[in-house]
Amino acid sequence: MKMDRYLTLSPTGIEPFVMRSIQESLHPMYKCHIQQISSHHHHHHHQEQQEYQRRSNSNIEKKGRTSTSTETSSSNSSENKTSPHQELQTYLLQQQEKKKMKKEIKMGRRDENNEDHNEIFGSVKIKDGGNKEVNIGFHRDNNHQETLLSYPGGGLEGKSVIQFDTDAPPKVVASIRSMGCGPLLALIDTSAALSLCSSLSCFIDKNAVNDVVGDKNNDHHHAGQPIIETQDTLEQSLLAISSFFIGDSTTTESDPHRYKTKFDSSIDLWARHAVDVWLQSVDVQQHFFQQQQQQQQQQQQNQFETSSCLDRDSSMECNAYTRFAQELRLKIQGTLPIKFRVSCLRSNTQEGEYLYKRDEIIPMLADLLVPNSAILVNGNKSNKYVVDLRNFDFELVTLIHNGVVTIGISLNYYQHVGARSFCSGKIPPDIAMPYITGDLSKTVIRLRPSIANFLYDICQVQPGDVVLDPCAGIGTIPIEGAFRRCFVLGGDLVTCMDGFNDIVTDYHKRAKDLRSAHGIAGVMAALAWDAAMLPIRENSVDCILSDLPFGVRCMSSKKLHSFLPLLFGECARCLRMKTGKMTILCGSYQVVLDGLNQINMDNDLFESPTSIIPVNIGGLSAWIIKLTRTSNVATSLKNHRKRAATMTRKRYQTLTGSKRPQA
Repeated sequence: MKMDRYLTLSPTGIEPFVMRSIQESLHPMYKCHIQQISSHHHHHHHQEQQEYQRRSNSNIEKKGRTSTSTETSSSNSSENKTSPHQELQTYLLQQQEKKKMKKEIKMGRRDENNEDHNEIFGSVKIKDGGNKEVNIGFHRDNNHQETLLSYPGGGLEGKSVIQFDTDAPPKVVASIRSMGCGPLLALIDTSAALSLCSSLSCFIDKNAVNDVVGDKNNDHHHAGQPIIETQDTLEQSLLAISSFFIGDSTTTESDPHRYKTKFDSSIDLWARHAVDVWLQSVDVQQHFFQQQQQQQQQQQQNQFETSSCLDRDSSMECNAYTRFAQELRLKIQGTLPIKFRVSCLRSNTQEGEYLYKRDEIIPMLADLLVPNSAILVNGNKSNKYVVDLRNFDFELVTLIHNGVVTIGISLNYYQHVGARSFCSGKIPPDIAMPYITGDLSKTVIRLRPSIANFLYDICQVQPGDVVLDPCAGIGTIPIEGAFRRCFVLGGDLVTCMDGFNDIVTDYHKRAKDLRSAHGIAGVMAALAWDAAMLPIRENSVDCILSDLPFGVRCMSSKKLHSFLPLLFGECARCLRMKTGKMTILCGSYQVVLDGLNQINMDNDLFESPTSIIPVNIGGLSAWIIKLTRTSNVATSLKNHRKRAATMTRKRYQTLTGSKRPQA
């Protein structure tokens, strides 16, 4: 059976987990060959190797912490051939030993002489690399430990491009809820040399991947090298893209039909997604219905037409979705022209300014990358593909990622649910169903469902587990847990705020309807509570997953320092002793570890973190910390209730402006 080629994006540092999740979602029902085709640290491999050779110059500034420092021989590490991750880890351990960190994080019961606990995490700035910041973390699973790197930044900064080939139908692929950052594209072509991620060797078909890599290398003997530099002119960039993908007629290797064949194959995949996914989406239908209601309200306010005309127009507008579906099918059949737009995303916008703007290259890419084809419309000859920047049917996306160019067609229906697409130059939102459509999508901030699923994968949550999210917001993590057939409890004070209660209720109702339609037996409950005083009985929860406040929009840094010890004390009380697990997403690992230290001071309630994973969340640096509950009985913090009541009183005074004491 034919294998379709897909693209998705992943935050750097968690690529192995995203790839594993995609693989497990499709295997064993369908074939799946998956590989990483572009990443940030691959491009900087040579630069970082030079940086390591100049260790004595102290070009790296460290601002992080390690649980244990060990001496490592500089000469031995330079002679042995090691990976960039091992080099960076060894070098930072040396730097930390020299600087003698003033404060060392010590959690749980740890033997300082045990070399198995040389975890290292923190942030590094490479001065010779444009003062670029790199976040370093680790993940330990059983006896295996891996160092992970992540790069902050919006757009393509801090992202990796992943390709996977599968024979799964579009409905199955589109339903994968742990798809990196959310975007799904049909791959046309790429200038990257495909490489197998070593951490996935245990469950990926190496022979199949080698076949794919071999085909790619045969097509382009210079594949994998950057074909565009930040200092290239517009003409040089266009010439490089044209020569690589379209071919140069002066060379014997040129094949003018090769790119068109791949383009047509991607268009066919887009058409199947449009029919099997777009036209079946409840979110798309609801978006058309909302547009219809807005038009009716505007007509009534303007009073330009009589009531009878309004009734007639209303019935016509009720058929808006039907007309859209009919027109889309006619376009796919070749009866009507297909409207498109071209978008371009670039990395390295911070360390080096391009000599031209995205808006300057996009029109030329449209002429270059969309083949000319003709169809007959009402007996007249017309172009098959017509540019339309607003009402487009498909979006051709060009990713210029550290000099590597990848071309694909977006398979998500952003334009039909009122979401921004790639045209903004940023990663589009995750529109996994149910999506908050309309104006609410611009005002309500929710965690990406793909990141929420990643938290479940890290915590290794199993179907039937009791999961708790003490800071649930509108409920993304509980909803995703219900899709995994878990029993999930989630709550937050935000559900008490005016306007948010209706949003949360509608969001959860649509998620429940979606689960019922697919026969998923997960259960979830959304409550309003104070996370510092959870109404959950002790020793009753298997896993705790939560997206904690970052101390920016929600809570100040000072309030976060006071809140986290109370929260972690409640989490320790609710978790099952010895087997309970907690995985949290946070903006600062120092604040979290300080809070854990406070509750571990008198009685060790949590083991040392088994993972501190750096991740890029919307361009911001974030950290995922995984912990395990000890077998010790949880004891309340000193003055826990009094401290919680004080925070509640201050919160009430802030919201109401009243000085009346409230418990």
